Amino acid sequence: MKRYFIALFVVIIILILFAGGNVMYNIRDRNSGYSLDLKLPEGTSAQAASYFKVGLAKVPITPNIEDTWIDADSNSRYEPKKGDTFVDKNGNGKFDAFWLAGFQNGRPAAGVHDDIWARAIVFDDGQLRVALVVLDAIGFFHDDVITIRKMVKGKKLPVDHVIVTSVHNHEVPDLMGLWGPKFYKTGVNTDYIKFVQRQAVKAIESATQSLRPAKMMLARIDSTASDLVTDRKSVV
Repeated sequence: MKRYFIALFVVIIILILFAGGNVMYNIRDRNSGYSLDLKLPEGTSAQAASYFKVGLAKVPITPNIEDTWIDADSNSRYEPKKGDTFVDKNGNGKFDAFWLAGFQNGRPAAGVHDDIWARAIVFDDGQLRVALVVLDAIGFFHDDVITIRKMVKGKKLPVDHVIVTSVHNHEVPDLMGLWGPKFYKTGVNTDYIKFVQRQAVKAIESATQSLRPAKMMLARIDSTASDLVTDRKSVV
């Protein structure tokens, strides 16, 4: 009996160490030493007062859906136990799914309705050049934003600062790991992540090359929260 408790104690310790190591690995600083050096010019020069350019570009980030699937009960969730099957178009014997973000787990893409994009706009006032990239994605982690910034710097693109954001789309591949086939299994395709990063950089590069003189106009609309978000009301 004593040996049994000793063995159980050892197993528990091993599991704790394994779980702790896994947690530490996943929360590690993936960009150790990175810092954001955003130097803003002081005041406005005579050049900046008369110089303003904008560049625009967009590139697709649509994945190549190789394997599709048959939804036996039309509930949009891949559940083989309920008769769902996949179509192995590349013949490798496994379901190469792109798991869709949002709503619930287990939603693989069945095809492409229309392209999704990385849209870039670059602002240049003669003193500072800022690139903004908007992704058709539900979200994009800061680590990946840093990677894009490093890629832009590595290509020596003439950009001072890069901002990356997303539109919170629910019909796009999972880029955050929360909507895989199961609750505890990631839905991220690492090759697709790298593709999105490359396309974002490509959009920035194209937008930089398309810089043209522009004028900026600002407008303001006074509003309240009730103007923006309301619940549906019954009509008598």
